[in-house]
Amino acid sequence: SEYEYYSSWYTPVIRELVTTVDFAGDFKKIGAMIIPPISASEVEKSVYLLMELNFIQKDHNGGYRKTTASLSTGPQVRSVAVANYHKSMMKLASESIERFPSQKRDITSITIGISEENYRVVIDKLQSFRKEFLELSEADPNPERVVQLNLQLFPLSTEFCSRRGEEC
Repeated sequence: SEYEYYSSWYTPVIRELVTTVDFAGDFKKIGAMIIPPISASEVEKSVYLLMELNFIQKDHNGGYRKTTASLSTGPQVRSVAVANYHKSMMKLASESIERFPSQKRDITSITIGISEENYRVVIDKLQSFRKEFLELSEADPNPERVVQLNLQLFPLSTEFCSRRGEEC
């Protein structure tokens, strides 16, 4: 199920949309709301997958509701499917630079020197922030869009032992 859910970048987006938007089964409408747009058949396939995986259910009004508030890959990439999902989302983040004006996105970065101890502290803080963001989303009574938050932290050098940059 993990492979199927993460095999298409838009399936998690569809989970959020169909449980928020009154679309009356109009898969084309949902497909057109996604950026970049996808086909009605891709939406329909994802909706049926989400139901099969019990990630959404039909409610008594004929709409859909989430069976759990949030789904998350967690701090560790556990499979090829999740790794590919992350790659797709990073590609979409890169494309967003051209797709949206700067007021509609937030892409920043820093390049810093850091000890192994502080590297672990930063990882812990990123994981904590991700959990806080999920809690904020779960508590939001009126979502108005689906967004993607990518947090990346990765080495850009080998470890070095001295201030002169000699390798360990």
